[in-house]
Amino acid sequence: MKCFYRSKPWVVYLPIIAAPMLLFGVPLLSGKVLYWGTAALQFVPWRALAYTQLDQGVLPLWNPLNGMGAPLIANYQLGFFYPPGWLTILGHWLAGTPGVAWMYTLLVPIHLVWAGIGMAVLLRSLGVKPLGQMIAGIGFGMCGYFVARASFFSMIWTGVWMPWVLWAASGIASPFSQKSTTKRYLWMVIICSMMLLAGHAQLSWYILLFSGIWVVVGACSYAGIKKALVSGFIYLGLVLIAFLLAGIQLIPTLEYLLESQRAAEYEYALAMTYSFWPWRLLTFLNADMFGNPGLGDYWGYAAYWEDAVYLGVIPLLLALGTIKCLFTRAKEQNKNGILFLWVMALIGLIFAVGANTPIYPFLFKHVPSFNLFQAPARWMLWPVTSMCLLAGISSDRWRKPHGNVVRSARLGAAGFVAVLIGAGLASLMLPGLKPGLMRGFMIFAGLGMAFCILFLTMPAEESSKRPLWVSIVVLIVSCDLVSANLFSNPYISSNFYRSDEFNVESLVRIGSRIFISSKDEYDLKFNKYLRFSDTRNTLEFSDVRKSQIPNLNLLDGIDSANNFDPFVPTRYNTWMQAVNAIPADERDSYLAFMGVDTVIQQNDSGDSEIKSLTIDKEEIIEVFTCMQPVSNAQEALNATLNKIHAGDNSEQCIIIEASDVLMAVRYAGKAEISAFEKDYKRIKFRIDSNSPIWLRIGITWYPGWHVKIDGIKTPATHADYIFSGVYLSEGSHEVIYYYQPVSLWIGVGMTVVGIIVTIFFGWYGICRHSRQANKNTIKPLE
Repeated sequence: MKCFYRSKPWVVYLPIIAAPMLLFGVPLLSGKVLYWGTAALQFVPWRALAYTQLDQGVLPLWNPLNGMGAPLIANYQLGFFYPPGWLTILGHWLAGTPGVAWMYTLLVPIHLVWAGIGMAVLLRSLGVKPLGQMIAGIGFGMCGYFVARASFFSMIWTGVWMPWVLWAASGIASPFSQKSTTKRYLWMVIICSMMLLAGHAQLSWYILLFSGIWVVVGACSYAGIKKALVSGFIYLGLVLIAFLLAGIQLIPTLEYLLESQRAAEYEYALAMTYSFWPWRLLTFLNADMFGNPGLGDYWGYAAYWEDAVYLGVIPLLLALGTIKCLFTRAKEQNKNGILFLWVMALIGLIFAVGANTPIYPFLFKHVPSFNLFQAPARWMLWPVTSMCLLAGISSDRWRKPHGNVVRSARLGAAGFVAVLIGAGLASLMLPGLKPGLMRGFMIFAGLGMAFCILFLTMPAEESSKRPLWVSIVVLIVSCDLVSANLFSNPYISSNFYRSDEFNVESLVRIGSRIFISSKDEYDLKFNKYLRFSDTRNTLEFSDVRKSQIPNLNLLDGIDSANNFDPFVPTRYNTWMQAVNAIPADERDSYLAFMGVDTVIQQNDSGDSEIKSLTIDKEEIIEVFTCMQPVSNAQEALNATLNKIHAGDNSEQCIIIEASDVLMAVRYAGKAEISAFEKDYKRIKFRIDSNSPIWLRIGITWYPGWHVKIDGIKTPATHADYIFSGVYLSEGSHEVIYYYQPVSLWIGVGMTVVGIIVTIFFGWYGICRHSRQANKNTIKPLE
């Protein structure tokens, strides 16, 4: 058996590759793609807009179509600089936006394969045999934590780097390895930088925290506290270099974070929304204990995918089998490592249940970083990772049973038979039971019986029947996880993403800016088109596209006042909250102020319908001959809302935040705009006025926007709370308002520095290794 895998090591990776490719390959080959939730509302539209700009020779720094303007590249979850994500540009060149969606979907199984291979490589470095590598690799790559989240691409792209980061961290110090080489350090830098570029800060933080503890505890267990401190500093240094390499993305994102609604801590109630529901621990036994939205019968708490943790029955039972060794006095191999992994799993579970215990709320209020993210259920990455590692380690403890072990295995099989019969009878005699519950217990019992039978029929490791037995084990694990995830993700024809398929232009006028209230947006999304309890394709999806719920508007190049990005500028967020609080029948003048002339609203039947405003919207450039100063943002918000409520825009002043100006200024005159040009990140025009004037530029204020008046750079200031204002003297002027963020160039500089440091570090390590090798070489006698 050992010789077989030693001569054919690639065989270990075959089932790890086959399972995800089988699950996603069938829909892909039929031209279907992922669409549910963020796939259609965020990721594909973002990429489509970015590539449209690239086609026109414009670096996609700014999104002019959402929220009256917002950063695009700085949007972290877009992951624009993540190298594997560049595969989507090939789809764009070949088939436009449907090609982008197809490539996005293909990247999911590719990343799941990468996750499984990473787990196998990690376990091989820990001395685990091929069977354990395959079981843990399939379990991790196909676990519900990832597969159920397939439409959340940035989470998949980030989370799958977990075993690779741990593998690289083992080169510093781990509970299982004392190897520490320059080569492994370089891998640590490269792997961490890839993870940081993948686009999900929350999972990146969880992975770095887990791997940091892995390093410190491992070093301490082998060489004491002094070694742990040294290893910890080395780890932090390598992560810092990775941050430098990823600076091209992280610095613009950091600027956006500081300017966004997430600059402050999450509101407690919002942050705790997706706490892991403790009853969902039953889904370790079977994924669909509480039904499945893909079957239309999900009845569990909140979203199915947030609490998804299934990693297969055989990996689960193997992981649980390691508990016994923790309570034996005999010195067990890997006992310290097993204890460490169970402690990390328990900590992750306690954090994941969030508001269901007093622990996480206390941490949220008093410990930094806990208040930066929502959905505590995502901490389940720690238990899932730990249990997959434990399953791999446990498989090495499998031996041909004898004596009392045989008796225990037979009793276990009898117990699973009893559960199977009991669940079957309950489902027949108690028809009122919730769907999925008894079905889940029956499937679990059946797989548990298979586990016992495999255990009882295990051939000796030297037996010629061993490869066949291993193949059966791996096949059962693979089939279990593929079948469990068959309905986790709905698919749709890639034509869903074609802009010419639904003739949206016939509904929304070219040049219009649309608006949808937060209530209608929520109802249309989650009560109509994207229901949490039922993700089956039971709707006419042309209606979904025509609904223009954010950010579907990007697919059709339609301007929307709404924005469904995870980050939005703070002032924009505050402004939209104020507008949504205004009764719908009193909202028109506020929408016109935002340049909106078309409203998407829900009708009595629950469908979306178009309403055109009867008042003229305000243009992107507005001229004012009166200026009213205010001293802070809150005063600006109140003054702007009051002036819109008062009406009669011709007599109103522009609201300027300038604490050094003490009184309002009014001018007598008029102005005329000509030679107007506008693209994705620049507005250029000529203006003639017979008096001093103020201009309001109707783009959401954000750092990086600059003004040039007759070639001279002039600062723009906050105007009417949310927009920018520019003062012009009397006469004729050429005005250019353009977006050129300094943060991007700082990030580029950091990445260049990171590349130089990495190359130097690698060169130094190679030279040092070469000198050491020459020093240790024994020269022959002359």
